[in-house]
Amino acid sequence: MSIDEQHILKLIYAIDEVIRGLTNDSPKNHVLSSSSREQLTKTAEKLAIAARDPEENLFSTIFVAPANRDMFKQMYDFLGHAVYTMPRFLESTQHRNPVDYNNSAFQHGHHVKVGFWEYLKEDPERAKVFNSGMRSMATIGGSSRRVGPYPFDRELEAESIEEADVAIVDVGGGRGQALEAIKMEFPALKGRMVLQDLPEVIEDAKLCGLPNFVEPMAVSFFESQPVKGKQSRPLFITLSFTSHPFLQHFALHSRVAISQPWGTLGALIYHFRRIFHDWSDDVSRRILCNTIKAMSLRSRILIADTIVPNIGAPRHVALQDINMMSFGGMERTLTQWNELLDSANLKIKRVWAESFLVVTFKLTGVKP
Repeated sequence: MSIDEQHILKLIYAIDEVIRGLTNDSPKNHVLSSSSREQLTKTAEKLAIAARDPEENLFSTIFVAPANRDMFKQMYDFLGHAVYTMPRFLESTQHRNPVDYNNSAFQHGHHVKVGFWEYLKEDPERAKVFNSGMRSMATIGGSSRRVGPYPFDRELEAESIEEADVAIVDVGGGRGQALEAIKMEFPALKGRMVLQDLPEVIEDAKLCGLPNFVEPMAVSFFESQPVKGKQSRPLFITLSFTSHPFLQHFALHSRVAISQPWGTLGALIYHFRRIFHDWSDDVSRRILCNTIKAMSLRSRILIADTIVPNIGAPRHVALQDINMMSFGGMERTLTQWNELLDSANLKIKRVWAESFLVVTFKLTGVKP
């Protein structure tokens, strides 16, 4: 048994003892109602079973996977300090919506001047933990489908894509976990798969090992998209989103004038998975515009991200919104997605409902 597993089991035993101490019949514990004591007793029994046989309990096995441990480590060690200081930070800004990446609760909580991404870059170990955490199953999607509801096979086949064509560019794709999941679920997909991220992230991905079908490319999404398509007339753009329980697919329409000639076919799909929730509307719009300029007639953009319900948002979705808010990002309601996309001259056309949001922009080539 590894030292990590030993620590996990010790923690489970400790929690078990605390719960049992709260559920005995001592008068000092009468502050708990009988129903509360009963529920805590059941929880203690489950933890005890987990400690004896971790494979019988999902909770006890979650933290055995290094990516899951790293995911929770970044949530609590990196973002936790920012979230804890959020009340004081908001009070200092008269409770304005915190969308300034360079002046956020993150800087106040960590007592640093740099933003979240620069903070990771300063320490290779931090960056390693973050990149590993992004591979966590908790970040990939639901248990039944790892890539969400978007029909990659049907959509790609409809375009008669060839092996030499670029099928998917995963923008800001980390260690390539999304591309791996897509290929695993749709093994017959044709075309090349390009992984884009910052140079240090791509280097980390290479060191950890990338499948042969993934082509790494070091580039920032704040720069011009290098995988460009050819188009020299005004175009209509169609955008689609997809969702899981709290994420969705929609399609947008817009007309944009593009005058630059490009020499390649570009990519069929430019894929953004959990990118825009890191950024404010102003920054997200810049990223979108860089991509739109690179698209060809057949291109589309997929955005895999959360749609927050207007009311009754699940607790984990609300918590994620607070996490993002702590360094200038945000989870968005459908109205907020509309506002962002409208600002980039895009309109929603369709929503695929499941539990993970994927957005598609498509240049249809219709003349004005």
